[in-house]
Amino acid sequence: MANATITRTKTQYFAMEFLGTGDPAFGGKANDRILSEDGIFLDEHRVGLDGQRQVFSDRNEAERVASLAKNRRQGGLISVLPYHGE
Repeated sequence: MANATITRTKTQYFAMEFLGTGDPAFGGKANDRILSEDGIFLDEHRVGLDGQRQVFSDRNEAERVASLAKNRRQGGLISVLPYHGE
């Protein structure tokens, strides 16, 4: 049996703000947004057009920066998720 090499990479993270419930395609009112490199939340479909997703090497830093975004919405929940690339 051949020896296998395992390469570990450091996990990267991105932040999202979740608000509302139900998929809009089915009549829901959810509007989830991704934190951009500009430090503001953008609708997911606009990230590629208006700016790139902000990627962090530290989970706590991602949450801290997201909590300071100028366009946070009342009642929005911030979540930090692993980023695996485009």
